This record gives sequence, C-alpha cells and structure tokens, in this order.
Amino acid sequence: MSRALALPAGRPDAGAGGGRLRRPSGLRPLLLLGLGALELPRGCRARQPRLSNVFQSHMVLQRGRPIEVWGFYAKHGETLDVMLNYEVSLGGQVGWAEAVVGEDGTWRANLGTPPPHVVGKQLRLALTRRGDEEPAQVLEDIVLGDVYLFSGQSNVDLPVSYVHQFNYQGEVEEEHFAEEMGQSGRLRLMIVPSHCGLRYHDGVLSSEFLNVQECRPCPPPFTKDKVLLADVNSCNLLGGHTDVYGYCTCDSLRWTRPSGALVRGFSAVAWFFGKALLETHVADGVPIGLVRSSWGATNIVVWSGPDALAKCPQEGQVPTSFAPYVKSSLWGHMIHPLRGVQFSAVIWVHGARNVGGLTPYMGGTYYACALQALIQDWRDKLEQLNLPFLIVEIPVYCNELDYRTWHTWCDDRASKLKFPDEHLPEMRIAQNQAESLPNVYVVSVMDEGSLKKAMGGAIHSERKPELGRRLALAARAAVYRDADVVWSGPTATFAWESDRNEVSVCFDTRGGGSLFLNESAICPSVVLPVYCTGATFELLSSGAWNTPVLVTVSGATAVLKVPPEVGRIERVRYAWSDWPICSVLSEAGMPARIFNIPVHREEAELMAFCPEDGSGAAGSRPSKAKSTTMDGAAVRGAWTTTTTTTAAPPLRDRGALHVIAILGTVIVSLPMLAIVVLAAQWQFAEHHMTGKPMKFHLLDQCNTDTSSEATDFQAPPSGQSSSYTSDTQAPTGQKHKNQVRSRPPSPRVAPLGQKTKVQVGGLVATRGISREVQGQRAASPGSRGGPPDSSRSSAKREGTSHAEEDPLLKHKKESPKSWLRFVKCSGDMPADK
Repeated sequence: MSRALALPAGRPDAGAGGGRLRRPSGLRPLLLLGLGALELPRGCRARQPRLSNVFQSHMVLQRGRPIEVWGFYAKHGETLDVMLNYEVSLGGQVGWAEAVVGEDGTWRANLGTPPPHVVGKQLRLALTRRGDEEPAQVLEDIVLGDVYLFSGQSNVDLPVSYVHQFNYQGEVEEEHFAEEMGQSGRLRLMIVPSHCGLRYHDGVLSSEFLNVQECRPCPPPFTKDKVLLADVNSCNLLGGHTDVYGYCTCDSLRWTRPSGALVRGFSAVAWFFGKALLETHVADGVPIGLVRSSWGATNIVVWSGPDALAKCPQEGQVPTSFAPYVKSSLWGHMIHPLRGVQFSAVIWVHGARNVGGLTPYMGGTYYACALQALIQDWRDKLEQLNLPFLIVEIPVYCNELDYRTWHTWCDDRASKLKFPDEHLPEMRIAQNQAESLPNVYVVSVMDEGSLKKAMGGAIHSERKPELGRRLALAARAAVYRDADVVWSGPTATFAWESDRNEVSVCFDTRGGGSLFLNESAICPSVVLPVYCTGATFELLSSGAWNTPVLVTVSGATAVLKVPPEVGRIERVRYAWSDWPICSVLSEAGMPARIFNIPVHREEAELMAFCPEDGSGAAGSRPSKAKSTTMDGAAVRGAWTTTTTTTAAPPLRDRGALHVIAILGTVIVSLPMLAIVVLAAQWQFAEHHMTGKPMKFHLLDQCNTDTSSEATDFQAPPSGQSSSYTSDTQAPTGQKHKNQVRSRPPSPRVAPLGQKTKVQVGGLVATRGISREVQGQRAASPGSRGGPPDSSRSSAKREGTSHAEEDPLLKHKKESPKSWLRFVKCSGDMPADK
C-alpha cells in the first residue's frame, strides 16, 4: 500500500503560486504520495505522526455520522490524542479519541457523532502525541455539513466557465456569487488529483491521494492576455480557445472556500447542484461540501474494484484509450483512499465511453451489469450500505461513432451512419435498470438537447444549470426524504392490449400529477433523421417497429391506436433515438422516461392497477379522453407537490389479488342482498293480504348529491312492462305517475343560486334557490312544484273550483311516507299541513 506525508496546515493563498512550496536549504527531498508537499529534517520523518491527507483544512465533514480519522508515520505502540474543538474564539470540545499506533505505523480513531447544534460552526482538528505540549498537526476552518461525491467522466470535469462561454455577463455574476459563498463558507470545494502528469496505469489500492501540485487559478475565460493564459501548470487542463474566449479545468484542489478565480475551473455539474440545493429549505444553515473525483473518456472498468469486475466477467481486453484504461486503476487511486469518509450521496455522470455494440466491456448489456455491481461494491467498501446514488442518464447528442464520438455536431449535413443505431437508447435503458437497487435515482436530461456550438461538441452540452437543478431535486428525495418533491418524470410500469386495435401504457407519474401530451414536439429541422427519427411511441409486431395512428392520454394512461394493417403487438417503446421526441410530460413538467417493455394481454387484471389520476392508487380503466396538449416550454420548471405514488404489484401477483377482490365484494354484498329479499317478501305478503299497491322504496333518506334521487315507483298493472324510465314512453292512453331517472355520468352539486331538480314520488322539487324565488315561481301560471302560495289557498277557501287537485296534497294522501321524504329533501313545507 502506498503512503504519503502530511499536508501543511492550512493552504497557501491560491493566487500565490497555487500551493507550490520552495525547498528549504538543509532539508532532504522525500518521495511523497499525497496532495501538496512537506519536507522534514532527516531522522524525523518516521516519528512524526500525522493525519491522512484526506483530511484538510476548510473541509466539510458529514454531519449526523460518526467521524473516523486515521493517519500514518507514528512510532509503534505510542498513544495519540485526536481532538475536534471549536475555534479558539468559541472554545469547547466537540469530540475526543485516543489511538494506539500499530506495527506498520498507522493508526485510526473514532470521534463519535457530534451533536446537531455543532453543524455549521467552525472547528479545528488537532493531533497530539501523548505527553507533548504542542500538537503535531492542526487543521482549521472545518465544518459539519453534507458532503457529495461527484464521479464519472468529462461531463463532470467541464468547468463553470464552459457553461458561460456564450454569456459574458453570466460568468461575471457567477464569479461574484462564488465570492459570496467564499465569505460565508456555505459551499466548500475539493478536487481529487487527476491528470497533473499522472497516468494511473496500475491497479494499486492507494491509502492516500498521490502527490501532485494544486492547479493554479484559471485565467479569466474572456481574455486575450497571453501572460494570464500561460500562467498555468500541469494540473490545469486548457480547453478550446478562440480570439475572445477559452476555458480551463482544474484537476487538483485541496479543500477550500470558493472564489471567483477558483470556480472558473471547478465542475459545473457539482457547482450548480450545490447552488440549487442552497436555494431550498433543506439546506438552511447546512454547509455543502462538493468533492469531484472524475476523469474524462474513461471506461467503467477503471472505476470498478476487483470484486465488482468479478460479478460481470468478460472475455477480451478493455479498449485502449488516451485516458486511464487499466482495470480498477481509478478505483484504487481516486476512490479507495476515501474509505472511511462519509457522504450524503454519490452523483454518477458516466456512460459515453461504454457506448457501443456487443464487444467486451462495451454496450448497454454489459453496462447494466457493471453499473449495478459498481454501486454495490462502492457501498460496501465505503461502509455505507444505503448510500444514495444519483445516476445522470446519458445526455442528448448525436452518436455517430459510438465511444469515439467527440465533436459530431447534431446539425451536420451528413453522417457516416446510413440508418439509426440503437446504442444510445440501449445505454439509457441500462442506466435506468440501476433503479432496481434501493436508493438509486436516475435523473433524465434527454429533453435538454442543445444545438449551440459548444466547444466540446454535442456530447458536452452547456446546459449544466438545469442538470444541477434536477439533481438537487433528486437529492431532496434521496437524502432529505422530502416526500413532496417531484424529481422524476413519468415512468412506464406495464402495457396491455386494451382493445383489438389499441395498446394502453400505464405510468407511475412519480407524484407529478396526470399525463400531458405535447403534440407540437418535433425533431429540430437541422437534425438528421438518423439521430432524430421523429417517433415518440413505437409498436413492435412481427419484427418491425410501427408508429401508432393516434396517441391519447388520460390520467396516468397513454392509449396508442394500432395501424389497421399491423398484427399482434409484442412490445412498445418510447423516446428511442439519440435525440428523442419527449412528447409525454407530467403536470409538473417533467419528461417521461425512456422505456421498452412487453405488451401483456391480462386486460382485466392490469386495468385495476393503473390509477386514473396518476396518484398510484388502483382505479378503474381510464376513460378515452381527447388528447391533452401542453407546450413543454410552458410547463418546464412548474414543479408541483402531490401524493407519492405506489408501484403496481408484479404480474405474477395480480391474478390472486383480482380473485381476492371479487370474493370480498361478494361477501360484503350478501347481507345487503338478504335485506332486499326480505323486504320484497314482506311487501308481496302485504299486497296479497290488504290489496294495497306494492311500493319499492329504493332510498329512504335524502342524498345531498342532486344526481342521486330518492325514487318510488308502483308495480305496473298485470301484463305491462316495468322497465319505465324517464326516456321511455308510457303505454298508449296511460300516463306515467312515477318514473325512474337514470343517474348522470358526472354528478355535480349545484352552486348557490343555480337550480337542479330532485324527483321524489313523481314530483319535481326545485333545489338550490331561495324559498322566496320558489314562492314567486309557484304563483306564476303553469308553475310546478314548490308549496302552494297564498293566492291558491285563498281561492280554494272562497269555493273556487280547480280542474286538478293540488299535486302536493294528493301525494300526501296517497303516500304519506314518500311525502314526508319529499318535504325533508326539498326543505319546503306546503302551506296546508
């Protein structure tokens, strides 16, 4: 195992040489394997205890977790004291532990879990040999907060200045914000050494970071000053330059507070993630630590430990590259030294270097296995078995040459491809399959294609702020357990044949509400069809993919109309191209995720598990609604909070659940059926004994829903049909006294001031209007319903004859119970009681 000497306490000013130290006279140079350099007088190096160079001034230690520290170069058997204290101005001890040095000169101590009130306070970490008056090493300006590890390839490397290459004012404002964060200390940065003359062509498991200088502050991106452009070192990676702009990447940086100069070269994805997180309530008063450990153009095998590689064996060699390509090399040198450090989450931005066909260590099939093996192995080795992983889905670019695609522009007039290939969609599917593991969150950006001529080509989009924002949303769900956040778009759960010429797809909308269909979404006119096919949904039949005739959405279901000439549908897929058409969105504005799933035929079973409103609850088959359209730009960023969804049960369990549901319904219905039979028998007996007409009281009390009517009807005379409804005609010469009205499909309660009708015992009562209005209507000629007014009553007292008896009084005489129910439901009492 390689070892290194200590870092100097604190860090030199970034503007004064980037941390390089001059060699003092009389000191012997040592071979160092750590960030920075420290030279000690001869004879002292084996007896000087120190902390591992993983621990540095200005760092963020993960809050709410035990703090483990370790180090090297102490005398075997001696005792060391490790203390975590407040800064001198505050005083007080936060944690203490002792460590006994082992035979190999290494030691380890656990400081326990500091209390929550320490979060955000400035601390100092001191290492002292027992009996010495002065500490051997002191680290200052340490805080407790949340630490995030960013790893992968070049889309992690690309700096903030790359994002603003078309926006000078944006760069100025970003650097100003970085200065504010440096003053407050709310954001802290660190870069694990990469490049800097390092090759990492071995599989050694390092115990520390290898020795390099720090990068110098990157020059301003919008400058022509050749002196400034030349003032860099081997840890600065200069990108493309024009007459007016150029960017620079920093590839080695000890823990530090940010500044305008330092943020120019720091990871844009990490920076905009931290910035977005600070804008939410979850990070109030909590410092955020951003650690970048990445290297562009690297295959996943270099980030996989030996145990992870063993789970996905391949025959053949890893494709060579100008970047490290030896198996486990970057795992050993850039991740393994962090064992013992606690993180809130890992953000993994990777995949482009593994895009390809079915060759060893390449393609979606291998990557699906390798990514899940890497996640499990990192969790095990970092001793965080539930460590959240946020996986960034491979971005939109035009994949002309697989892993050798660098500067292909999506608006090129020609391509080496004759037909669309499927390697990029297959890689996205492989990444999405990682969500089969717990605490894995795949963040999609396949709706964020850019046609701007960014210096890094289409594969290196400048749209990192939106990616950082979506990652922050995922972190709120994964780390802070915010149940209200909408971090993902709809995900297809299953598909079935809903009709002879229809296929339905059920979505888990991830709390984003119902589906919306953006029918105006099309391919950019300048993008070739080999990169953007124009298809959204596609249906597989007899080995050929077909486009649906019509797509409609309702609730959480999309219904696809199958072309008449197409046979039985076997599979359905969505967004299957390099530049996909993202036409399906949630109400929250998040794009639906890519999928390729089989079509089932258990229609009755599957319908019960697809929610109508996208809430995750089981429901009936959604109605066939018109296509709902929404402009994607209009809803982007309109985040909403709804109930968390519940995944549908596996197919093998749905049959049993369906049978249980039917049995439960039958059991619950039996007592009600028995009551109805007994009531009918009693009515039948009363009819034969007294000769009274039979009446069936379907409802004995009022229903506040005006569509649910309390209805009485008399049994028809012998030989006449009883299927009378409000829409049927009575037999010739006979008038319906009572009618059964069908319930409207969508009941509504009338607002105040509007009227609805309730029919009870053949009478229609006006509800929802004032009694005064009812009285006025009753006084008008030909009015029906409502209590008789005073003019009608006085006319009767004066002996005025009426051709027809008052219908309310007639109903009271014929059916007192029904009359009382009418009075109760209408809320009005006739004048003549």
